[in-house]
Amino acid sequence: VITDLVMEGGDGFTLIDAIKEKSPDTPVIVFTGRRYHHTEKFMALFGVSALLEKPCSSEMFITCVRKCMPILVNGTVNEIPAEERFPCR
Repeated sequence: VITDLVMEGGDGFTLIDAIKEKSPDTPVIVFTGRRYHHTEKFMALFGVSALLEKPCSSEMFITCVRKCMPILVNGTVNEIPAEERFPCR
């Protein structure tokens, strides 16, 4: 799931909470133009897979999505280190 934090009629935090409640393993990427104090730490606590800041190139967008897709290696999920996902580079 890719979402912004600011949306008409709602907010990304509520959406992320609902997604994680129903499907905790679903990867969520926050794609936002707003930078908040301690955003990266807060996103990790919320269970966000990555933070992608606007504007970004299409190549960066695709790279970030690929980094967040669960990859099975020898039967276990290969985790991408948080420093590569917050913000996604």
